[in-house]
Amino acid sequence: MRGSVRLVVFLIFLTLPMFAAERFTGFQSCASSGCHGGGKGDDQLWTWMKKDPHARADSILGAARSKRIGETLGIADPVKSEQCTVCHSPMQSAALERLAAGVKANRGVSCEACHGPGEKWLRFHTRPDVTHAQRVAAGMRDLSQPAQRGNTCAGCHLHLPAGLQAAGHPELRFELARQLAELPPHWTGDTPMDAPRAWIAGQAVSLRELAWRAQKTPDEGITARIRALHWMLGQTESGKSALPESVEDLSELRSAANRLATGASKTRWTELLVKGQIKTICDNAAMFRDAAQDAVVLRRRAEVVVPAIRALALALPGAKGGKFDEVIRGMEDQLRSPVSFTPATFAALLESIPAVLP
Repeated sequence: MRGSVRLVVFLIFLTLPMFAAERFTGFQSCASSGCHGGGKGDDQLWTWMKKDPHARADSILGAARSKRIGETLGIADPVKSEQCTVCHSPMQSAALERLAAGVKANRGVSCEACHGPGEKWLRFHTRPDVTHAQRVAAGMRDLSQPAQRGNTCAGCHLHLPAGLQAAGHPELRFELARQLAELPPHWTGDTPMDAPRAWIAGQAVSLRELAWRAQKTPDEGITARIRALHWMLGQTESGKSALPESVEDLSELRSAANRLATGASKTRWTELLVKGQIKTICDNAAMFRDAAQDAVVLRRRAEVVVPAIRALALALPGAKGGKFDEVIRGMEDQLRSPVSFTPATFAALLESIPAVLP
């Protein structure tokens, strides 16, 4: 289990900027009114603190379920264990020498877990005469593109040591577009048409990372997820052209998925293209009805179909609520457990999606 924790720490380390030896300054360093603790337009810290679930990501470690998982793994207190805090409260897992003088480790997932250690860029990054490129050159993580956001999030939102899952931790399924949409934005510039780009980038990052894990430790469950993601991305024009036909060569698959993730930010979407993509996915209803198909394979594909439609619908004004949400909830109910999944029922729901879009 300790090796699995080191793996997650390593994955998170890979997302840090090249100045990873720089020190963390803590969210308190962002709190001045001249930085991100001011009024409207400069209130990013308060948005995170009051509304963002990342700020309270450590609170679940004291819950009964977490304690049961801890007992199974021989963890006396999940709130203090590196196996848990590495993602639920990352600064608590940082070595003391990585904290700037006088800084106490923040609880929860705070600013620098995403933006990188602030020692070298904190004092000047809000100045209007400083460019984005200058901030990045100083060590601030570049989160301007979907692939870069996906790379940052995947370390904790996708990777789960096998021992943790076996002990009762829910399987992690990463879908970038919806996760971004559910956060209270403390950033500006995103448009509805960024959702399809984030969806493809996030799923491609997931495919790349799962392929990497399968190379290190072959696992049937991971392989099944790889096949499902490969199938889903193959439903897109960019995925068809970027990905190999087979998933057997994992090194080739990783490289292709990485190129697909990076290229996703350059794709151009319109409402017509989004509806067309949703229809392409829904046209697979006949496959789900086919009794000759492997039900386990179909369920894994269903697990990527539902978040795909949810993510794409974010680009369509008026798609939220009403019959659309009713159908999606029915599809999600089908996936609550292996025994609840009935391919024919799922097929009927999938087939009805185009008619309930605005």
